[in-house]
Parts: sequence; structure tokens; C-alpha cells
Amino acid sequence: MKSNIFYKLLIIIAIFTFFVASITYAKEQIINLKSNIQNGEQGEVLIVSARYDVSDKDNTLSGIALRIHYNSSSIEFLGVEKCLEKGVISQKPILLTDTKNVDNDSTTDKMLQASWASLDGNWPDVVLDTLLFNMKFKIIKKGGIIKTTVFEKAAGYNVDLKNAVITY
Repeated sequence: MKSNIFYKLLIIIAIFTFFVASITYAKEQIINLKSNIQNGEQGEVLIVSARYDVSDKDNTLSGIALRIHYNSSSIEFLGVEKCLEKGVISQKPILLTDTKNVDNDSTTDKMLQASWASLDGNWPDVVLDTLLFNMKFKIIKKGGIIKTTVFEKAAGYNVDLKNAVITY
């Protein structure tokens, strides 16, 4: 009887350990936004870089698809530069109106949508961290936000967006 309880306790401990380890060591695809200025003024050009990394440095994944959300009454979109070409679904990120409020933020009304994929699971196949693209905006009025959402990710990975927000 005592050995039966011992084995049950051992199984519970093993399951708990596996659960905690899987949470602690979750693999992540990481998106970071970086800007050329900290406190931009009206009329200034804001350049925001979208960068990609992976917590375990595996550069042979299936891809990622993301959206960059912003308020078009606060900043004017001027274009995209230096888009990572390897695995890109369309030539450059696509500018869309956020009619469905996919980021659950009523203060944003526009978004850039970009996707990269590899059928053979070999994306981005470059040294990490890497530049996905640069976005160029003109500040119309201060006090806005640029933020990121991800709508597709590699299997077995979570997404880290902790540094995927810019305020201006």
C-alpha cells in the first residue's frame, strides 16, 4: 500500500515538473520595434525598424505573419524600406484599413500586414536578430502608439511582443 502511494506521488511530481519546465523553457519568436527618435515633434520623420529574433536562435522555422497598427490621424505613412526578401509572401508589407479592429484598440485605424513563410521550414535562414523592414512615418501630432500583433507563427513557438510597441 505504501509503495502504491509512493509511485502515485512520484508520477504527480514528474507531471508537475514537466509542466513547469515546458512553461519555463517555452520557445519564442520575438518581434521588436525600434525607432530613430525618442520624443518626436510634429513634422519630424519617424523611422521604425521591425526586428525578428528567436529565443533558441533557430533560424530554420516555417515563418511568421504580423501586423503593425497605428493611428493615421497622428502619423502619416510614408513607406517601407529594406524589407527582408527571403520567404516574403508579397513584395512589401501591405497597407490596410483596420475595419475589424483586429488589435482590439479603437485608437488605431491602419495597419501594415507582412508575412514570411518557408515550405521547407528554413526561414529566415539568416543570422538572428535580423531586420524585417523599416517603416517611415511623418508625425502629425504627438502622443500616438505603434504596436504589433501576430496572426501566424511557427508551430511549437509562442510570440514575444514585449518590445513591439513605440510611443511618439
